Parts: sequence; C-alpha cells; structure tokens
Amino acid sequence: MQKSVITKLKKIGLSEESIDFLLQFYTGAVNVYGIISLEDLYSLYKDIKMHNQDYHEITFEQFLTFGEITGSKLLEHYAIFSPEIINKYCNDSGIPLTSPLLVHESVAWKEDSIHEIWYLYMNLCEFSSKFYLTPNDLRDFAEHKETADDRAFQKFWQS
Repeated sequence: MQKSVITKLKKIGLSEESIDFLLQFYTGAVNVYGIISLEDLYSLYKDIKMHNQDYHEITFEQFLTFGEITGSKLLEHYAIFSPEIINKYCNDSGIPLTSPLLVHESVAWKEDSIHEIWYLYMNLCEFSSKFYLTPNDLRDFAEHKETADDRAFQKFWQS
C-alpha cells in the first residue's frame, strides 16, 4: 500500500495492524459477496467480532473512511462506489443508496458502466433480501482463488 494512503489512515486513528486487518477483511468480503454496501459489511463485522476476540475495535466512521481511501487507491482488489454518484447518475429505483458499495475488482472492471453495477447490486439485494451468509472470519477468504464455480456464477450474472 502506498505510504501516503497509510499516512491518511493513521490520521483517522488506525494502527498498522488495524490497516492490515481491514485490508484482509475487505478483500475477504469482496471475494465472498462480490458487491456489498459498507453499512451491511460493518454490521457483519460487528456480528463476527462478537465471536472473534482478535478482531480490532474499529468505529463505523473509520470503517467507511478506510474504504473511501483505499477503494480509490489500491485498484487491485476492490473499488468503492459512493452513494452520491450512484444516486445522481443511475439510481432510477426510487430507493436511495445510503452507504458506499464495496465492489470486487473483477465486477468493477468487467462491467460496462456504473449503471450495470447498480442493477447487479439491486438484483442481489432482491434475490437475497439482504441476507448474507456469515463466515466465522472473513479474513479467511482474503486469499481466495477463483474456481470454476466462481466463473460459472459470474457468467450467470452476465447473461
């Protein structure tokens, strides 16, 4: 990670260990969910934290700021799409997005437009009714390798 990014993250009160933890957590999350709002992800973080004492104490504000800073700088694992941009340019559902979207890099870079990402997110929400399977530790999925099932799932959503 770039030194300037680490400096910005330290200014909001994150230690190097917390930064590493969040990077693994976010990467694990996009590997598991593909697209998820940061608000929903923070709820999952709180649920998982109750069972994992080694999870760092991180505020919602730090959690959001981490995503906003790294989602525009890393450009290798995930991207962050702000609700302001989505609501202004492509949200015709009448349901305003209130939290940034964490989007897996393979989705963010393969989709033609932010509109398609928004529609994919809406389809996922409708299909799942915002129910997310909760693993014991999302960091376990930070090194996830793409499988044939993953490719079939991506192909299903593209058709």
